[in-house]
Amino acid sequence: MYYDRTLETHEALFVSRSRQRITVLGAELADEFQRNDVTNYKAELIVELEYAIKALMSTDLTWTADEIQLVIDYYTKVAELTAFGYREMIFNPTPIEVACDCDTMLTLINDIDIKVDANYSYLLSLITQIDIDYKAADTAIYDYINSLTLGGDAIWDKDQTAELDVGGVVEGDEYLTGSPLQKTLEDLLTLPPAIENFTFDSWVDLVEIGDTLVVTSFSWDVIGTPANLKISDDAGILTDQAVSGTSYTPGAPLNYPFATGKTITWTIEGDRMDPVTISVTSVYKSYFDKEVTADDAAVTITEAKILAASVANLQRTSVSVIMAVSTSNTEQGFIAVAKTQSQPDYSHWRVNDNNNSTIETGEFIRPPVDVTVSGVVYRVYRWGYRSPLVDTLTLQRTDND
Repeated sequence: MYYDRTLETHEALFVSRSRQRITVLGAELADEFQRNDVTNYKAELIVELEYAIKALMSTDLTWTADEIQLVIDYYTKVAELTAFGYREMIFNPTPIEVACDCDTMLTLINDIDIKVDANYSYLLSLITQIDIDYKAADTAIYDYINSLTLGGDAIWDKDQTAELDVGGVVEGDEYLTGSPLQKTLEDLLTLPPAIENFTFDSWVDLVEIGDTLVVTSFSWDVIGTPANLKISDDAGILTDQAVSGTSYTPGAPLNYPFATGKTITWTIEGDRMDPVTISVTSVYKSYFDKEVTADDAAVTITEAKILAASVANLQRTSVSVIMAVSTSNTEQGFIAVAKTQSQPDYSHWRVNDNNNSTIETGEFIRPPVDVTVSGVVYRVYRWGYRSPLVDTLTLQRTDND
């Protein structure tokens, strides 16, 4: 008998799938026999079941792979019944045309009501035994399938554990070896790749308007295995520059001029990951200084005094300006802010929550005056003589910014 010897791979695969199909067909026929109608579907089930049983009852099963392929093609191509799985892993299919003998099939079930009881008992016992047998036989088939390669990669070499929640999958769920859906499951259950700490060697948040930023190298950290990484900027200097690893050094330094106030953004992106961006904005400097005075009259602030200020820094001033100041009771202090960055005028000042007020005539900080510095108009805010102040001073547009 064929089961007393070691089957060839294609024979073992066919036997296993035939046993499975007999179980399915038997269950379907048991359901169909409960109805008295005569249909082509009953005929198809009977023909296929009979053929599958005869194949398993063969005394030698000395079929070639091509002969088994003809049977597989008949059921999958002609009868449109997907009876045998994994067919394309083993065989190179060559479809054939077989005519459907519907009259013969209908003749087989003309006396179905008479034979149903006897057939049902036989099928039920057969199905029970086959169901036990094919589960054991499939172990060897799965071992064989797992050894196959598709495009050079093993179908599955380890259990897959979900790394994230997605749909009905919960982090920690395990999917066992042997699944032919390897790539789909890996992509579905694995955390997507990501980029962190994207920067370049001269990166700063702010630069002074008029400066040129020189970039000699980019760097980043990776999570997972990002693929097809590329860097671009919105200044038109880098466009989809392919990169790999965790750094990129251009062939020559890249120059980014900030002749006028603007923001330049760099983006790194790749397959199945969220893009990561960094930006640099250009602003004018803000200034603080002080001048000794002997009376309450407002001191005159000039371009030269602003450029010679003891404190000059870069900060975003569209909402407020914050400066560390230090004035004694014999000095007047001033803060100068580029007008284009601070319109409308700041209306309030604050040192702490218990010391703040409005900026207007008669108050601690006087209304601002315009002073042109290197062609740029600055608004200059001054505060008075006999009022020492050593703290962080904030100028803002509302009393609660």
